[in-house]
Amino acid sequence: MDERTIDLMVKYLNHAIQVLKLGDKEVKIRLLGANPSEPITTGAYNPNTKTCSTIVAGRHLIDWCRTLAHELTHMKQDYAGEIEQAHPEIGGKIEDEANAMSGRITKYFIKKILTKEDKKFLGLGSYGD
Repeated sequence: MDERTIDLMVKYLNHAIQVLKLGDKEVKIRLLGANPSEPITTGAYNPNTKTCSTIVAGRHLIDWCRTLAHELTHMKQDYAGEIEQAHPEIGGKIEDEANAMSGRITKYFIKKILTKEDKKFLGLGSYGD
């Protein structure tokens, strides 16, 4: 992974932490390669270890960003005591909120934070310019 991509990942992580108000929390993320040997789709949050795991290999940076924000939303929900009981993995309040927040955080990042040069580097259009 090149230095510019890593810089954009860190920029996004800081943005998501700020939006979700997780600045006073320890945020642990694991970057996984393709086909990990654990039960995961593109990302997972483990409330026992307070860790967000995301598959990064073979994915567009913005797709990875969306997954990270989704899992960070689960972290916020965990700290708020909202995911202590079982909940559906598809649909329902917990997942719907994580899906909505990840889309909101990512769209704002693309539209308001990325520069024209960043968008060109990522192969994105001029949305938000």
